[in-house]
Amino acid sequence: SATQFPDFFNARIAGKPATEIIKDQKWLENEFIPAVQKRGAAIIEARGLSSAASAANAVVDHVQAMRSPTPEGDWFSGAVLSDGSYGIPEGLVFGFPLRTKGNGREIVQGLPLNEFARRKIEITTKELQEERELTVMLLVDVSSSGEFGSVEKFKNEVAAEIASVLSYSAIKNNDKVGLIVFSDTIEHYIPPQKGRAHIWNLIRTILNFVPEGRHTNLNLPLEYLLKVQKRKSVAFLISDFQAEGYLRNLRLVRQKHDLIAIAITDPRESELPDVGWVHLEDSETGETLLVDTADRTLTEQLARLKIKERQERKKQFHANGVDVIDIQTDRSLTQPLIQFFKMREKRL
Repeated sequence: SATQFPDFFNARIAGKPATEIIKDQKWLENEFIPAVQKRGAAIIEARGLSSAASAANAVVDHVQAMRSPTPEGDWFSGAVLSDGSYGIPEGLVFGFPLRTKGNGREIVQGLPLNEFARRKIEITTKELQEERELTVMLLVDVSSSGEFGSVEKFKNEVAAEIASVLSYSAIKNNDKVGLIVFSDTIEHYIPPQKGRAHIWNLIRTILNFVPEGRHTNLNLPLEYLLKVQKRKSVAFLISDFQAEGYLRNLRLVRQKHDLIAIAITDPRESELPDVGWVHLEDSETGETLLVDTADRTLTEQLARLKIKERQERKKQFHANGVDVIDIQTDRSLTQPLIQFFKMREKRL
């Protein structure tokens, strides 16, 4: 972490205070602290390899310190759940001075902290609190291909309901929620916030939104998410995925965020009833096609093609570490969501 604070005021070198051995406090503040904060990157730069070995050595040292009784008057540093000591919020994982008798550990109390140390600790505390807060980003496709549904609801209505359910669930978890509405342009953006008023505003926006664009460009919301959301988030990409050429940006987003794809389909996109000759229109391009639905060879070929498309899409998503939730307009939308989150809970 670039905000971690190595407390040299309470450190010891050969049993003596570190500040008595190293008397150049400006060097400690301006060079020593940044060097410790960037030590992982420095190892990678020097060795051209990961700093995992260094971290592993630190783990070994920590385990040994935890299992061996701490000498009288000494302590070691370790990250544990805060009990409120030194003003650190309870429940936050934080680095404390510890001692042990070999069977458990306790936080050493009463170490002096001057104003400089308190400021540094406040900065890293704030960063850790922000990291602990979950941010949910909803990327909702409102292109014209969503204006289709053969049962009770259009695909875009189902997408709006899914986004609303996810938003409402955030109220209970006290999570931040943000919204990116897109078609072939970024239609609307609401930055992530907490609170009931914000969530209800977000839900109203989703349910009542009237888009300007007609086509689908999945690169736009992915690129926009990388631009506006610097911290890691859980991002739900809600679309029928009638687009191509977005896998590169999908991979880039997945490297930084926990990306989950929610794919919405309608049964009539792969299964046509026998009603004779019909005109089919592409709602995004306006192109029409005259089709004989009585031609079973044709309709069976369409069904195989759509199944192959879905399988290929799921395969590509999984290859890039992206989970997929498949939702159909003629079935429950809550059941696949519940099953997915139960599966993830077991996996984690």
